[in-house]
Amino acid sequence: MNVVWGFLLRAVEAALISAPYLLCGLLIAGVLRVLVGRVRLQRLLAGDALSGALRGWALGLLLPVCSLGVLPVARELLRANISRRTVCTFLLTAPIFNPLTLAYALSVMELPMLLLLLATSLAAAGFASQFVVGGEVEAVAADSTPTLEVERVPYGLRRMAAIVTVAAEHTRSPLRWEVLFALLGIGLIGGFLDASTIGAALAPSSLWASPLAMGLGTSLYMTSEQSIGILDGMFGHGNSLAAALALLLCGVGLNLGSLVALKNLFGFRAAVSSLILFSVAVAFLGSAANSTIYQPSMTAIDDHAGHEMAGHTHAFDSFARPATLTGGAGGLAEAFRLMGDKVPPSGIAAILILGLLVLGASCLCRATVRDRWFQFLTQQLPEQNHAGLHRPLPEGWVTTAFMAGGFALTYLTAIIYFPAPSEVFADMQTVRAEAMSAVKSEQANVAQTHFVRWERLSRKLTVGSLLRGSANGDQRVSAQLLRQSLMEIRAAIAAGDLESLPAKLEHCNQLYQQCRDVFAGQPLVLHSEHEPGMPTKVTDDLERALYLTAAGIYSEADIAANGNQTASQRYATFRSAHVMNPPVGSLLCPVTFTKANSACTWIINGHEYQFCCPPCIDEFVRTAKESPQDISPPDAYIKR
Repeated sequence: MNVVWGFLLRAVEAALISAPYLLCGLLIAGVLRVLVGRVRLQRLLAGDALSGALRGWALGLLLPVCSLGVLPVARELLRANISRRTVCTFLLTAPIFNPLTLAYALSVMELPMLLLLLATSLAAAGFASQFVVGGEVEAVAADSTPTLEVERVPYGLRRMAAIVTVAAEHTRSPLRWEVLFALLGIGLIGGFLDASTIGAALAPSSLWASPLAMGLGTSLYMTSEQSIGILDGMFGHGNSLAAALALLLCGVGLNLGSLVALKNLFGFRAAVSSLILFSVAVAFLGSAANSTIYQPSMTAIDDHAGHEMAGHTHAFDSFARPATLTGGAGGLAEAFRLMGDKVPPSGIAAILILGLLVLGASCLCRATVRDRWFQFLTQQLPEQNHAGLHRPLPEGWVTTAFMAGGFALTYLTAIIYFPAPSEVFADMQTVRAEAMSAVKSEQANVAQTHFVRWERLSRKLTVGSLLRGSANGDQRVSAQLLRQSLMEIRAAIAAGDLESLPAKLEHCNQLYQQCRDVFAGQPLVLHSEHEPGMPTKVTDDLERALYLTAAGIYSEADIAANGNQTASQRYATFRSAHVMNPPVGSLLCPVTFTKANSACTWIINGHEYQFCCPPCIDEFVRTAKESPQDISPPDAYIKR
């Protein structure tokens, strides 16, 4: 039965999460037909194979839709006789990014990585769309029911009603069936997938990383906001960049429902061709990036990768069957509890509104109701009443108002959804206290709920700071470290690993306090003798040979000047403090390029160098002996 509960849990979750995006897509389709119109759409999106694809991609960046919400918009573009190549590029890329998720992405990754993701999405979708030509396409409506002639609707409030009417028309099948197929895919994954079995397959060296992520992605449903959090976790655990790209482009841009829609919109042959070419392009671009610019040996606190838990991932935890529904007592009550932790309240409201639209569409199928409603909407007003709300607006005003209103609404929504860090920390303090209390009372399920809430709040920190113009690199790093610690605690609770919890909780509390300090304006300082990404200490025998024998530019005079001792002997009680973003003018450690510590020095080639920690001295002395040409004077290691 737990397989059934897992199926229903993930399917219902996906339905509630996707409902606001689907509703938004339906209303955008109505706006495009009623307010923008066919002529303006053709003028905005006209172009050859290359420029048309680029315009379709750019339009997708502006719209807050998902892989289901994009379907009615794509149908409306086809109705307006927009190039099929342009529509295909739009359909494949629009769900991946929008203004809100671009801001979110900048809070968890560097700009070059974000630009890589954007360029890859354009290249893969643009390449696949070039072969979407010819063939039969579906009728816009699934039956012969007449549609509203919006050109005859007078300006004013009736046009607003016409937008809702067009949205209701789009709820008729085949969109209904496409949505059901999408929910079926996520339900099957949630019923049968065990997330712990695929971690090693997503390692950077795995040949199956990209195909696995691509195959699972096309069966999933995820929003662009979910994908950014997932990519953050994958980068933090050193998973394959190719797999991350495949999961983003296929998991966000496609699902089982959109695969059916590709066939309905462009014909079976064109849909299969574009899907194959899209997959090939994603795999090729991901593999190229994985082997050239991705460095999985880097620490997660530096850029995008970590080796602390290589081969491990929580990327699919939100889609697989929960651990509490795997081989345990589980049950309906547990499924409802888990659903309540993740479903946004807006999903329930959107479901109700969608239900009203479906009901309205059913009523419009009745000839008498439809004729009366269309007659009311198209009834012309007297000429003298063309004033106020009934006055037609110039074309430029409509386009400008539409664009400006879309940006303003997106920013306002972002400001509300991502409050100021001070407000987030106030909520986080309460959630933290409840989580710790639940752990002490050994209430695993309650603790898991609070840690989920805590992690969700931590993801709002950097975005809220970015939207208010006060974000910096230290904030991004400290929030990322806190998120990784919370994910490890959740994994330990789910696995029943109670022995490791005290140490993990203590470390989490330290990171939480550090995060508060950083967002209050203090620099990020990481205290650890062996911080991930820093050089590790050599063994004792190798250390004596390293420090007490001369070679390269490391001379006998240097050995004597250093007291004929090793770094671990001199700095036996030294405690490192890694400042990741030192101010301009600071001396840098020549190994890690973090801020150097004046209390940690070593003489090499007659010059005194400063380091951040003793293991860096090991690395630098080895370089001086084996590759002296790579050693620069001390004044070269200054942040400029």
